[in-house]
Amino acid sequence: MIVLKAAKYRPACIRKIIQSWDHLDKYMVKLGITTYSRAVGDAHIKERFGDMPYADYKKSSKDRIRYIEMLSNYQENGSLSGKRLLVPPITFTGKLGIAFNGFIEYARSIKRSGSSIQRYKARIKTLYDYLQESGQMVSDIDAPCIINQFTVN
Repeated sequence: MIVLKAAKYRPACIRKIIQSWDHLDKYMVKLGITTYSRAVGDAHIKERFGDMPYADYKKSSKDRIRYIEMLSNYQENGSLSGKRLLVPPITFTGKLGIAFNGFIEYARSIKRSGSSIQRYKARIKTLYDYLQESGQMVSDIDAPCIINQFTVN
């Protein structure tokens, strides 16, 4: 806590960090783990929040994951870094990517904000991934295709 205060973290943020570390401590006690390591933190994150890309977590979960990452960094190199984890950029490649990138470029051309562009990318990625896996193109999408997708899964 002294290190967090020295780094000028606000009291409310310090409380959230300590609460996250308390959950981690309970996890370690439950499993009989006496020494913390990054692997322990990663296992706790996976058990508590699930195994998915960082970008897919809710904000509160991202914060807790970041606090555990802070602890791991501090243990490994003595520095306290509360930076948000970098989310890899969403890219659309190949023949299918042409249509998706065209949509993104159109959105930029009509002056959509950077945050709107990122939301668009995140929302259409699921469709892009589905089309990639099924070997289909955007032109292959019709009502029966969509109905089949929702009734099969």
